[in-house]
Amino acid sequence: MFESAESILNKILRGEANDRLPEASRPDYENLVRNCNRRRQRKRPNDPTDMDFEVIIRNV
Repeated sequence: MFESAESILNKILRGEANDRLPEASRPDYENLVRNCNRRRQRKRPNDPTDMDFEVIIRNV
């Protein structure tokens, strides 16, 4: 959750990408990062709409 989309994507691509394929057959890196960020955004809590909210502090 606290890792950047680029670092997540780099880990996946290192293990799964086939460097022998032509570059045109691979998806665009910037599009993959944007898509990753959009999917991660759905898991984030909504921003508060007023000043009446609780702050939950977790010791990690």
